[in-house]
Amino acid sequence: IYVKWGDLDMVNVSTDDNDADTGEIVVKDNGAVRVSNSILNNAHVDWLGYVEADGQLSFSYTSLYDDDGFNGIDDPIGSDGNAALDPDFEADWTLGSGSECIDAGDPSIEDADGSPSDLGAFGGPNGVW
Repeated sequence: IYVKWGDLDMVNVSTDDNDADTGEIVVKDNGAVRVSNSILNNAHVDWLGYVEADGQLSFSYTSLYDDDGFNGIDDPIGSDGNAALDPDFEADWTLGSGSECIDAGDPSIEDADGSPSDLGAFGGPNGVW
């Protein structure tokens, strides 16, 4: 994901096993990316997040599990609800029954069944469970 001079909100997104040549998220020239209630898993890149030239990259209630580092920002794990949680993905990207990402999302958001929000593509009010 490359953002330059624009804004991007990534909500309830799942990525896994990214082998990009550079980074998973690159933000430059006053671009802004906000990642929330998401899972960025197992990225095999130089850095998961790269920020330069007044770019902004923020994470909240996101699992950054088994990922490489950051360049231009501090590691967000341990702040704003971010953690390194094993998603235990099933073949269809749903969370396995033992996933640490179940009910780990933003507490102000509920899943469709009224439970606390799960992280990733199948969490939140539009998730399919």
